Amino acid sequence: MNGNAGPRQAASLSHFLAQVTVFYLVLPSAIFAFGWLRPPYSLVSIALLACCPAILIREIRFHLSAQNLALLLSNWRRQKAATRIWPLVALLLIAIWLLLSGTGGFGFQNTDYRASNALLKDLVMQNWPITVAVSGVEKPVVYYFGYYLPAALVGKGFGWETANLFLFLWTYLGAVLSFMWFWRFTRIKDLSALHKLLPLVLIFVFAGGLDLVGNTFLRNELFKKISSHNEWWAGYFQYSSNTTLLFWVPQQAVASWLVTGLLINSEFSSRDLEFAALGISGLVIWSPFGVLGVAPFLLLLVFRVAFRYPKYLTGRGAILVSVTSLWVGIVNLLFVTGNQFNFPIGFIWQTADHLRNLAKYFAAFVFLEFGFLALLILMLFLLGKVFTRAPGDISFRDVSNNWLRNLHHQFKIIPSQFHLFLVSLVVLTGLPAYRIGIFNDLVMRSSIPALFIFWAFVAKVMIDVDAGVRSRLRYLYSLILLVLLLGCYPASRQIVRSMEDFHFGPPDIAFVSSSSDANAADIVLQRIGDENSLFYRYLGK
Repeated sequence: MNGNAGPRQAASLSHFLAQVTVFYLVLPSAIFAFGWLRPPYSLVSIALLACCPAILIREIRFHLSAQNLALLLSNWRRQKAATRIWPLVALLLIAIWLLLSGTGGFGFQNTDYRASNALLKDLVMQNWPITVAVSGVEKPVVYYFGYYLPAALVGKGFGWETANLFLFLWTYLGAVLSFMWFWRFTRIKDLSALHKLLPLVLIFVFAGGLDLVGNTFLRNELFKKISSHNEWWAGYFQYSSNTTLLFWVPQQAVASWLVTGLLINSEFSSRDLEFAALGISGLVIWSPFGVLGVAPFLLLLVFRVAFRYPKYLTGRGAILVSVTSLWVGIVNLLFVTGNQFNFPIGFIWQTADHLRNLAKYFAAFVFLEFGFLALLILMLFLLGKVFTRAPGDISFRDVSNNWLRNLHHQFKIIPSQFHLFLVSLVVLTGLPAYRIGIFNDLVMRSSIPALFIFWAFVAKVMIDVDAGVRSRLRYLYSLILLVLLLGCYPASRQIVRSMEDFHFGPPDIAFVSSSSDANAADIVLQRIGDENSLFYRYLGK
C-alpha cells in the first residue's frame, strides 16, 4: 500500500492484483463446469480456464522471485515502525468486520442466512446438479450460487464445519481484494500514513445514505431499537451500505466490488483490459444483478479505452482470454436464464398503489441516499475555483481541458475518476425506475458497483484534497463530514446487533434445513429452472 514504489513496481503490483482477482472470480465457473455441464462442454470450459493462467500470469515471477521479495523486505525494514504497522491494522480491521458479519457462522446471522445456509448445505450434501422439491417433485435449481461453490467443494471432501471455515477465509480474501480496489480508485499515493489509511477503511466499512433522516421525517420513526434494520424506509427501493451488503448478501457484494475494481483498473491501465471481460463472465453465476450494475461502466470503458487502444484486444494472449470470456460468459448466462422467472418484473409505477406517494419517496430517496452529498461535492468544486472563466474566443475543448486541469490541481482528481463518478450518479438515479424480484433485487444489488465508485470518489475528495483547499473550504468540508457521520448509522446498527448476539462457529448441520424447507413457497419458485430451456436441452446434465 505504499505509493513510494517505482512506477513499474506499482504498475506490476496492480497487474498482479488484477490476476488474483480474476482467478478468484472464475474459479467457481470451473467448479460449475465440472458439476453442471455434460462432459464435452465441461472439458472445453475447464481446458480454456486452465490455459488462461499461462497467459494471464505474465509477471508472477517478478513478484515471487527471491530478488524482488528481498527488495520488498528491505524496503519494509527501512520504513518507520508505524508505517509498517498501519497497513496490517487495516487488514485486522477488515477481519474484525467480517467476524461480525455472520459469514461461516461467525457473528450474528440474520434471517437471510436461513436460506444461505440451506443452499450451502444442499451444495455440500446433494449430488450436483442440485435440486429442490416442489409439491413432492424434484426440480433443478437455477440460482447464482458461484460464491458458495469453492466452499461446497471443500465441504464434500472435509465436511460441513470445514466448508464454513473455508467460506469465511474465502470471503476475507474477497473483502481484502475489494478494499484494495477501493483504494486503487482513490489513487491515494501513500496508505502507510494513519491519517489517510484509517479514514479510507472507515468510509469503506461505514458509509451509507441518510436513512436516519428518511426514517425520521418520512416514517416518523426516530432511533428505533438499535438492532433493527432501517434501510427500507423508502418502501419501494433500497440502497445498502457496504456493511449491510457484507452482512446480508456477501455472495453478491464481494464479486460485484471485484468486477468494478477490474473495470476501474482497466481505466487506469489499458493493458489489463482483458481481465475485465473474464471477470464479468465469471460474475454471471455470482450475481446477474451485478452484471447489470457494471454494464454502464463497461460501456464507458469500451468508449474510452477499447477504441483508442485496439492493440490490447488483438494480441495472442488477449484473443485467448476473449475466447474464454465469451465461452464461459455464454455458458453461465444460459444457465441463469434457464430460470422460470417466477417473480415480478416491470417499471416501478406499474405495481405502485399511489403514484403521488411513489413520486414523493423517489425524490426523497435520490436526494437522501446520494444526491445531497453529490451536490455538496459539486459545490466544493465550484467554490474551489475549479470552474474558471476562459477568454471568449476559446474553444469548448479548451474550456473542458482547463476545467479538468484545475480539478486535478485543486483536488488531485483525474478525468477518468470524475467521469466514473458522473456515471455512478446517472445509474443511481435511474435504477429505482425498474423492478425485478419480489423484494426489488435489481435496485438493491445492481446498485453495488455504482455505490462502490460513488463512495470511493467521496473518500478521495475527503482524504486526498490539497491542504489549502481544505482550509479555505473548511465549513463545507465540515458539512460533508456531518453527512458522512449521519450516514454511518445503518452500518452501525448492523454491527451493534451482531456484537449483541455474537455467535462463534458454524451452525449445527442437523438444525440447517434444506432449501425446500428453509424458503417460503414464492422464494422457492424464484429458484426453479426450466427443464426445456436451452441450457438443460443442450449443455446441462
